[in-house]
Order: sequence, then C-alpha cells, then structure tokens
Amino acid sequence: MQYGYNRFEYYLNKISSLLTEAAGTLNPAFYLAQHDARTPFFMLEGLSRLYSNLHNEKKFEKLKVRFKQIEDALGAIDYYDHVYLNVSADSRVPEEVKEYLQAQSREKIQSLNEILVEEGWMGEEARRISKIHEKLSSAEWLSPETEVEKVEALYHKEIAKIHAQIPEAGNFFTEIELQVHELRRDLRWLSIYPQCLRGMIQYHQNGIADPLTDKYLEQDIVNSPYNIFPDAGNLPVVMLLEQKYFFALSWLISRLGRIKDDGLRLMAVSEAFQHLEKITAENALEKTCALLGKHKSLPDQILLEATLICQTFKSEKILEKLLAGKAMRNK
Repeated sequence: MQYGYNRFEYYLNKISSLLTEAAGTLNPAFYLAQHDARTPFFMLEGLSRLYSNLHNEKKFEKLKVRFKQIEDALGAIDYYDHVYLNVSADSRVPEEVKEYLQAQSREKIQSLNEILVEEGWMGEEARRISKIHEKLSSAEWLSPETEVEKVEALYHKEIAKIHAQIPEAGNFFTEIELQVHELRRDLRWLSIYPQCLRGMIQYHQNGIADPLTDKYLEQDIVNSPYNIFPDAGNLPVVMLLEQKYFFALSWLISRLGRIKDDGLRLMAVSEAFQHLEKITAENALEKTCALLGKHKSLPDQILLEATLICQTFKSEKILEKLLAGKAMRNK
C-alpha cells in the first residue's frame, strides 16, 4: 500500500471539494478564505516539505512551491483581515487606516483569484489537481519502516536547525517577521507533521515526572483538538513522540503566536501610516505606538520576551526529549 500517496490524496480531495464549491460563487478566493482552505493547502505544503527530504526531492520541491503559493496568498488575506478585525472597533485608529487594511485584503483576494486561474486550479483549463496526481503516481514511495526511520532523522535535523536560530545568552532577536515568525513556523512543522502524516506519528507516555514541563501543561494546550493525533489505522510501524514534551512544544508555538500577533498588529498599522502619509518606517512606528498608547520601546519588549522564552525552552532541552523511538504494530 502506498501510504504516502494516500496522505496526499486525503488533503487533495478536501481541496478539490472546496475548489468545486468556490467555482460556483462570484468570488472564489473569498470563499476559500472563509472556508479554511488554508489548512489543507498548509498540510500539503508540509507533506511536500517533508517528503522532499525523504525521496524524489525535485518532484516534491516543485509540489511544495505550488501549495505554498496558495497557502501564502490565503495567509496574506488572513493577515489583513485579522489586523482589521483587531482594530475595527478601536476609535483611536483613523478610518483611513482601517480602509487601507480592508483595501489590502481586497487586493490580496483579487490576486488569489487571478492565481487560481493562471495556475490551473480553477477555470476552463483547470488541470492542476490531475497533474499533481500524475506526479504523485510516479513517485518512488518508501516502505513504512524506512519512512519512519527517515522522518525520525528529519526531526533531529529540524530540531538542530531550530536551536541554531535561538540567540545565545546575552544576544536577542532583532526582527519580528524574519526571526520570531520564521522560528515559530519551523517549530510548527514539528507539530504539523503528525497531522499531515495521518497516523504515522503517535504519542508515547513514559510516566516519568518532569517538573520542567508542568508550566507548559495548560488546559487549553492539553485539551486542544490540534493535539489529538490521527489514528494509525493499519500502519505496521509508527514513530513515537513523548506527549508531555509535545504539549510543551505546542505551548511555545501558541505563546510565540500571541507575541507575533502583537508585533504584526503594530507593523500593519505602521505600514498604513507609512503609505498614507508618506513618512519613514521609523516615524510611522513611533506614531502607531503613540496612537495606541504604547511605549515606543514596545517592539523591543516583544523581541525580548520572545528571546527569553525561547532561550529557557532551549536550556530545558525540551525538544531533545521529544523523540521516543518507534513501535511495531500488528497489521
């Protein structure tokens, strides 16, 4: 059985259904954004990213670019919509700033509508899905045992990359978008792989108490539906992750998400001022902080908080304790 192919097919079927539904509307891109098409595209991007490290690198790299293009476009729509909703009821924010954010969202929606047709996802010559199936059918899929071994090796590689991104003691993040956001995205892949691999990764609970994880085991993390792994089905072998350390990873992703959102809200409003008033980025940020009643050092405070959280996480060796080997199963 080609387990890898079936994983792609699962999410491709979701996308195919959404595209069919969207095609019957006046604004397909808006429909996709409103119906969470970003998630299956993100899962497919994750699968392509992962499999490009396992085999058929060129084939999966090309697929990753296809999926990422749509996921990024949907992400840009989400970004401006999220910031607009965040400031829409704030009387301190001028109407022209709110209108700018809405205009940016509309522009991103129109851009996605064009991409969907130009890249063959929709329209009279929509063959993108069938072309992807053709590429997947010709891939040299590995055995489940070999896949598990290679995915485990990839986790070790990704963890080392993440640790290298965290500043050493005495140093700090200096960029919200280029550093904090990118680090969070790399951390997210570790939490996304269990979902997109559809059962290949399961929890292991060693029963050993570790006081270091207690502060991370908040109820909204422990009970999150995103931390429930898909059933392993008839897979003969699975990779294991220690549950408490995976929950700690989820906590870090969530906290960095809140920090990132605070920073990006400032950046989006500053972007609007810079565009509308033709002022420098520095002056636009200073004006935004004054408008929202924030000290102009807030961006630095955000970066400091992100730095200290990540440095603590790294010092506790949470990610080194995440992997717990593999387990053979009865077919």
